[in-house]
Amino acid sequence: MSDHMQRRANGTAARLFIIAGNDSSGKDELIRGVNDLGKFHAQVVYKYTNRPKKEDDGSEIICNCKFLSSHEEGNGKIVQWEMEEGDEQRLTFCDITYERNGNQYGFASSQIWNGLKARKFQMISVSEIETINLLRAKFGRLVVLLYVHSSVRTGNFDDLKMFSENFNKFDHVLVYEGKKEDLLDQIFRLFRAYE
Repeated sequence: MSDHMQRRANGTAARLFIIAGNDSSGKDELIRGVNDLGKFHAQVVYKYTNRPKKEDDGSEIICNCKFLSSHEEGNGKIVQWEMEEGDEQRLTFCDITYERNGNQYGFASSQIWNGLKARKFQMISVSEIETINLLRAKFGRLVVLLYVHSSVRTGNFDDLKMFSENFNKFDHVLVYEGKKEDLLDQIFRLFRAYE
């Protein structure tokens, strides 16, 4: 058994990697890279939303969901969705919900806990400090907060402002200079450091 597999077998705790960054920062490249290449190390957490599917959405985002009220505690919602047109309706309870750009989003912390118990790093993309704080409150020291920075200029600097105002909460900064391979190398080195 290799050294890193032995450490994982001995109970090294998996972590929840939260990725924040501006539009075009490389967040989507990290998510796709982990989905394509990093399934041994990590799994991407499903994100549910009521917005329509975009062309560049990955398999981790489930679109066109209906957010229904729930009698569960907090601001959780029952999310109704279908995999394909005409598929039977599925239900998921998202106990972490938030709004961004007029759309609703949600995560099921039970899915994250199940992945962590299976000793797989969990990866999620969130750029709202309130949602990051909810995840930190729920998962505590298991959270590793990353900011992905890119030199690509966009008109939206909200996430950079959020980063600069909360600099001390972030554990690492990854730099995306247009080479996907370099960005993926950074995240896989980080996974190895936490194994």
